[in-house]
Amino acid sequence: MTEFERNKLIAAILAERAGKPTTLDAAVEKFLSDLLLTDTQRTRVASRQDAVRETIKSRLGIPNVKTYLVGSYPRETQIREVDGRSLIDVDCLFILPGDTDLLQKYYWNGDGGRRLLEEMHSAIDGYQGLKAKVDWPCVTLAWADMKMELTPAFKAEDPGYVIPGASIWEKWQTTDPLKDEDLITKRNQAANGDFKKLIRMLKCWNRTHGRPISSFAIEAVAYQTTSHFENLLFEASWFFKQLLALNGTSVPAPSKVGKYVKIQLDHWETHFVSSAKTHIDKAIDYAAFGRHEEAIALLGSVFGKPFPGVK
Repeated sequence: MTEFERNKLIAAILAERAGKPTTLDAAVEKFLSDLLLTDTQRTRVASRQDAVRETIKSRLGIPNVKTYLVGSYPRETQIREVDGRSLIDVDCLFILPGDTDLLQKYYWNGDGGRRLLEEMHSAIDGYQGLKAKVDWPCVTLAWADMKMELTPAFKAEDPGYVIPGASIWEKWQTTDPLKDEDLITKRNQAANGDFKKLIRMLKCWNRTHGRPISSFAIEAVAYQTTSHFENLLFEASWFFKQLLALNGTSVPAPSKVGKYVKIQLDHWETHFVSSAKTHIDKAIDYAAFGRHEEAIALLGSVFGKPFPGVK
């Protein structure tokens, strides 16, 4: 054994004793585990959502409202915060009955959902001492550790739901987050659980580099461009290649219902994407030749915290 090989073996033994991953696969596995929300966070979301729903139903006087958690939280693509923070973003869809009286009062009145949002705001403002805010197309309620977006909706005649516009000047818009969730779940099952892992990895990269694209854009692009899942890192590299190709275009939601998501990267953001692909490709090559320490360092520069070794 050469001196170099001996030193490398000693370093690997010391790293293992310190609980640090010594292979790229082990580092990625730990990274993915550390991105998951905790059981405590999930329990807190469930209890608060139930309480908020019952409060709004009671104060609005509409007993047959159906509510669903939508967005990245129920899709299991939301990631845990770092540096001791525990903020969770939760989206809740409030589906009102399609009664003629309610449609006349809130939907056919021509205000794009303004009255409904204002009444939802009045119903929940002051709940647990919190200040509610109308933030089109929803009403937001924020705790120290959670932000909940409450979006009113009616079932659309066509597939999906209608919700208020993105601003006071816009009309009702169509969306189908429940269909999006169903399609993402099926894609994840077909990929043996790797699709959602990929999304969480990519969202961590996005957070580390200043969020050059929206969280939902990551899911939409990944759904449109990835399918094989032979290896998570190969898929991540492929995603970044496709993201560069899609720059300046718009992509649909998985359900193809609602507005398309615009992909618009500036010069520096394009650089972040290109560098991510290059570093991932190099890390794969380094690991193939046993250079795991260098491979782990490269991926740390791509994904940031909580990737092993990133301080």
